[in-house]
Amino acid sequence: MSYLYRCKHSIKGVLCDKRRALKHHHTWYIRKPKCKVCNSELVYVDVWQMKKNKENTCYCDAYHFPHRPGSSKMCTEYKGELTQEEINEFHEHQRG
Repeated sequence: MSYLYRCKHSIKGVLCDKRRALKHHHTWYIRKPKCKVCNSELVYVDVWQMKKNKENTCYCDAYHFPHRPGSSKMCTEYKGELTQEEINEFHEHQRG
């Protein structure tokens, strides 16, 4: 899981508002993480974006890791139509 941050530093009345993803919470780091654009410290955790990303995750058997819904034709959230050839190819791949 990554922690998403949004820079809230204001430069001459203009809000930076850039995003950055970090592996750990900002309190874990000895040297505080900084915004790559304005070089100010990141302390605002973007909770809304983290919640949105968590809700938009699929755990089906198409991949062995969490992924975005519909990212593969074999994903259970896929909205398109599968051909019989694609289904057979998937089952052959599963057998090894």
